[in-house]
Amino acid sequence: MGQIEFPRWMLYYLAFAFFMSAFANIFSIVVRFEVIGFGRSTPSLPITPHSAALEYLGAESDPFHSADEWETLYPPGKGFVRLDGSYYLISMYHQMHCVNSFRRSIEDYRAGLNTTALRMMHLTHCLSYLRQSILCNADISLELTSLRRTVNGETVHAAYGGGVTHECRDWSEVYGWLAKNHQEWKNDDNFEVL
Repeated sequence: MGQIEFPRWMLYYLAFAFFMSAFANIFSIVVRFEVIGFGRSTPSLPITPHSAALEYLGAESDPFHSADEWETLYPPGKGFVRLDGSYYLISMYHQMHCVNSFRRSIEDYRAGLNTTALRMMHLTHCLSYLRQSILCNADISLELTSLRRTVNGETVHAAYGGGVTHECRDWSEVYGWLAKNHQEWKNDDNFEVL
């Protein structure tokens, strides 16, 4: 298996993404201190999903699936909810939107399409947002390593995540609750995750 070569524009993008991620993190720290001072409270979702187990089996033959398959993951209202007269987006659906944005960009790249500057800024936001989400959730499941050969021919201990059971929350309960909540405000539904 040969080494993957990335086009020069992608390397520039990665450098730009790193810079923007660092900027976004510094900005979020400053904003966090400003917002906390206002004492604004955000309500919690009035459900507590049951624990569920997820066993990651390893890489799929086609992890990208179709756009239609991805759309089935979103409840009516696309993950937005109305609580106490205000609208919110459930973080899980913001995260799924970001992963789907990377999927679409990879599909575009495979099709030979160029990525716009606006999409690059969006992907930079998503990269930073997903990194922070992963750190926030701090999944401490243990992934067994095995000896693997790298593209440079080195033998290293590596983990691919297969065969590991993770403790999760039942996302289908969240989906069901959101679908019911959407019935209360479906006539006002003009929301989009950007």
